[in-house]
Amino acid sequence: MSSSMASPKMSLKLLIDRKGSRVLFAEAPKEFVDFLFHIFSLPLGTLIEFLGSNQMVGCLGKLKDSIESFDEDCLQSGIKSEDIFNPKTAFNGDIFLLSYDHASSDDQPAGASKAVYMCDNALCSGCDQDDSCASNVTLYANLECPNCRGFMNVKRSVITPNRVAETKEGVKKKKVGYVKKGKTYMVMDDLVVKQIVRLNILRINI
Repeated sequence: MSSSMASPKMSLKLLIDRKGSRVLFAEAPKEFVDFLFHIFSLPLGTLIEFLGSNQMVGCLGKLKDSIESFDEDCLQSGIKSEDIFNPKTAFNGDIFLLSYDHASSDDQPAGASKAVYMCDNALCSGCDQDDSCASNVTLYANLECPNCRGFMNVKRSVITPNRVAETKEGVKKKKVGYVKKGKTYMVMDDLVVKQIVRLNILRINI
C-alpha cells in the first residue's frame, strides 16, 4: 500500500477456510454493516456502476433477505427494515453514514458568517430613523449599504435562544447509521448479515 494513501477507517476480522480458499465470514463493526444496508438507498444507475458485476445480484438478494429478518433490537431507534428499502429520497436525511459537523454549516449560505454586520454609518445621529443605515444588517462583511453606499463592516453578535441552542446540541448527539453501536456483526461470504452471539460461534464450530 502506498504511504500516500489514507489509513483505513475500519477493519474486519476474517475467518478463512484455508483448504477451501474462501472466507467463511467477517466479524464486522457497525460502520461496515451500515454501509451494506445503505447500498439499497442508492439510485439504480449508481448501484450498477458501483457493483459492476452481475454476479453480485444473488448476494444482494441474500443481503436483502437478511435485512428483512434482521433483529429489530439491533436497529437504531426509529429505523425499520422497510425504511432501508424505501427511503424518502436517494439519501435518507435521517441517516448519517459519514462524520458530519453540524456547527460548521449552521444552515447558512457559503461565505456567510454567524455574526451580522451593520453599516459603519449606522450610529449616525443625523439620519432619518425610517431609512437609517441602522435598519439594515447582513451576513456578509463589507457588503455595500443600500442606504448610503458605505461598507457594512460593523460586527454584531447573533443571540440564540436557549431552546434553539438545545435543539442544535440534540442534532450533534443524533444517532448515526442503521444499526446500533456496541454490538458485533457477522457478514457471511454471500453478504448475509447477523449479530454475533455465542450461539452463532458454537454453530460454526460444530
